[in-house]
Amino acid sequence: MTGPLDIRRPKPNTGEGALRHEHAGAVFGTDAEYRRLIYSFVTAGVQLGERICCLVSAGERLRALDRLAAAGVNVGRLTDRGQLLVMSVRDHHVRLPLDEPGGLFAWLARYADNARAEGFSGLRIMLEANWIREKLRPPEADGFEAGIDRLTGDRPGAFLCAYDRRRCGTEAHIWAAAHRDRIDPALSYRDENLQIVPVESGMRVIGRVDPRNRAVFTRALTAVVDRALSTRTDVQLHVRDLSDPDGPAVAALARTARQLSTIGLSLVVHAPSTGLLRIASVLWDELPTGMMIRP
Repeated sequence: MTGPLDIRRPKPNTGEGALRHEHAGAVFGTDAEYRRLIYSFVTAGVQLGERICCLVSAGERLRALDRLAAAGVNVGRLTDRGQLLVMSVRDHHVRLPLDEPGGLFAWLARYADNARAEGFSGLRIMLEANWIREKLRPPEADGFEAGIDRLTGDRPGAFLCAYDRRRCGTEAHIWAAAHRDRIDPALSYRDENLQIVPVESGMRVIGRVDPRNRAVFTRALTAVVDRALSTRTDVQLHVRDLSDPDGPAVAALARTARQLSTIGLSLVVHAPSTGLLRIASVLWDELPTGMMIRP
């Protein structure tokens, strides 16, 4: 069982934090990752005394409330005291020019100002943003992100654009990378045996990969490959503190390296244990294509 993501305070250069006065992009690939993401974002807002607003596409409000409750959010209590709003955004809110009175940002600015007037410290907004990107052409999308930057820069709070990579693949990482900060729940994991920590262009793996958490490990590898596809940079895998992995985990590294090699990139494995190298030597006569070892 994993704990919530820590997204309450700035963590520069880690891609983990959705900050106050900040506009962040998040990528999730499973329902469990989505639950961790939304629970952490909402809980951080509660702790900071902010009003939380979840924006969903038209017709999705009840489903969104169910997903919040499934994530562990006390929907009834927060709604009763006016701290949680789940709102449907219709197409015309997005398509109107940013400065028009009925446009999305004028609408959100009023909610932010009202939150302050009602005694909240700010407005924390989460947007399931796939459908926004699907409706807007690239120039419109740039204007949308610029409008959010202006909104969050002028008012206390945070804005999180969440992208489901099951719907939009590697484009989710491209869109998330356009934000000031980025969150990927697949790269922020901890249980009693394994910890995965995001680092620049990759991840650090601590503990032990075993049959119980191997799926988490392979999802994290998928996430760093998706990110590499969007940034065109080699993936850095730091394993100094990884206990000897089993054969399937090492095989997953080989698959990742070969996938990266097809686009001219490499999986750079830093400080592998003698056990990992021993398993690799049993599986292959030479390193898989796309894999590099750094002591």
